[in-house]
Amino acid sequence: MARSHPRISLLKLAEYVRASAVRRRSIVLAQAHPSTPVVAQYRRADTAVAAFLGRGGNDLRTLESTIEELSATKPTSDWDARDLENSVAALQHFVGLLPQLDFEDRLIRMPRNRGASWISGVEVSVAPAAIVRRRGDEVTIGAIKVAYSKSRPLPAAEGEYAATILRGFLEERVRGTAYLVAPSLCQVVDVFSGRIHAAPSAHKRRMEEVSAACAEIASVWPSAAFDTVAVQPVA
Repeated sequence: MARSHPRISLLKLAEYVRASAVRRRSIVLAQAHPSTPVVAQYRRADTAVAAFLGRGGNDLRTLESTIEELSATKPTSDWDARDLENSVAALQHFVGLLPQLDFEDRLIRMPRNRGASWISGVEVSVAPAAIVRRRGDEVTIGAIKVAYSKSRPLPAAEGEYAATILRGFLEERVRGTAYLVAPSLCQVVDVFSGRIHAAPSAHKRRMEEVSAACAEIASVWPSAAFDTVAVQPVA
C-alpha cells in the first residue's frame, strides 16, 4: 500500500541529495511503496543496540549475551534466518566500533520517541538511537544514529549530510531552551563499514540542499504514490 503523504528515512534522504535523477526516482518509488521485510532486516540488532545504549552504553556483556543467544536461535523461515544472520553480524561489528564511540566520556538517554522532522512538506524519519552529552556539561547535547547495510557502505559525503539532518532535528527540538547542539556529537554510525560520520560545523548550505531535495520529493510524490510499476526494494 502506498503512503498517503511524502515520507523518507534520514539515510535515504542523504542518499537522495547526492543521487542521479534516475536513482532519485527509484528512491522515491521505494519510499512511496515501502517493503516491510527490507525495513525490518536488522530488527534484532537495532533492538539490542537501543537496549545497550539505554543502559548507558557500558554494559558490553549484554551485547555479547545477545550475540550468543541469537547465534543459537533456530530460524522460523528463510526471512528469519537472514534477519538472525544479519543481526548477529551487525552486533559483532558494533562491538568492534565501541572504542571509537568512547561512551565512557558520555551520558546517554533514550529519546522519548524515535522522532521525525518535517522539511519542505516531507516527513523525514530521523529515529536517533540515543541522545548524548559529555559528562560535566549540562547543556551541550548530540545524538547517535545507527546505520545498518552490508551491501552499501555509507559514502563520506552522504554520512555528512545524514549527520547534518540529525543535527537539524535536534536543533529543532531544543529551540527556545538552554540546550546547545554540538555538531561533533551528532554522529551517524555506519556499522558494517566501521566508520563514524559527524556533522560538519558549517551546515547552512547542506541544509538548503536538503530542503530543496525535500521540496522536489513533495512535488513528485503524487505521481510516485500512484505509480503501478513494480517497485524493487531498496537496500
